[in-house]
Amino acid sequence: MLINVGPDGFLLTDTGRLMGSSKPVLFGISNLVEKLGMPLEEVCRLSSLNVAHKYGFTDRGSISAGKYADLLIIDDEYQPIHTYSEGRIVYDRTVDKELFNQAYLAEVRVK
Repeated sequence: MLINVGPDGFLLTDTGRLMGSSKPVLFGISNLVEKLGMPLEEVCRLSSLNVAHKYGFTDRGSISAGKYADLLIIDDEYQPIHTYSEGRIVYDRTVDKELFNQAYLAEVRVK
């Protein structure tokens, strides 16, 4: 696989996909904050708004009126507590039941 560095500094595969990591995003966020001392707010911007801008998504990546309400609430150990997709709660660590329904998944994938 060919890896390209775009003029904006993003690493891309030869098919134009943004290069990622084999580790979960929360692992990377915790490393940047805990090991490199970056402010959590800056790391959140890097992992959301910058990616949205890279792909031209003006309706995602930050919290403001009219944007998709996709949010992840984490604890001090960088573990998910709640996950919201388009304002709907799809994961709640404090509840012992399945919140996510497959019909909603199909609906979101269509967009």
